[in-house]
Amino acid sequence: MVPVLTVNLVNIAEEDVPLGVEPLEWMLVTNLELNCCADAFLVVDYYRQRWKIERFHFVLKSGCRIEELQRHSVDRIELMVLLLYSLISVHIMVLTYLSRLCPDWLCELLFCESEWRTLYRAAKRTCVASEVAFSMADAIGYVAALGGFVGAKSDGLSGLKVIWLGLSKLFVLHAFREFI
Repeated sequence: MVPVLTVNLVNIAEEDVPLGVEPLEWMLVTNLELNCCADAFLVVDYYRQRWKIERFHFVLKSGCRIEELQRHSVDRIELMVLLLYSLISVHIMVLTYLSRLCPDWLCELLFCESEWRTLYRAAKRTCVASEVAFSMADAIGYVAALGGFVGAKSDGLSGLKVIWLGLSKLFVLHAFREFI
């Protein structure tokens, strides 16, 4: 039996263009379900992100030379993985220690808006996101709580381990934030 794939078409055309300028028109094919105009506009928004994806692949292939890395030995690949994890480790340490040095700074300095909104929702167990960025101290407290930090008086400050565990959970939640 041949598998069946249902697709939908979204045709979008630019209106009110200046004289002499040819309007843009896109015919987009999607396997996403379309039930209303908002669904079609979401498909258009996804398509508008294609340039960022293309630029990401450009940096990955040309800047990072990932295809060249694939031709190297396992030792070279292991070194690249070690370097990548080193960058992640530095990020975790910066978040942890900066929140101690500058607890009143706003979390939007190190978290993008969708990250801190997701963090707030997860930590507070609510569907309503914070309207304003909160302090670094609060942000790291929320991350630590996601990582299992109880915060009893005898616990002291949250450590690196609960921060990396909390960030791991946050990034999974953030990746799937549209579905929760």
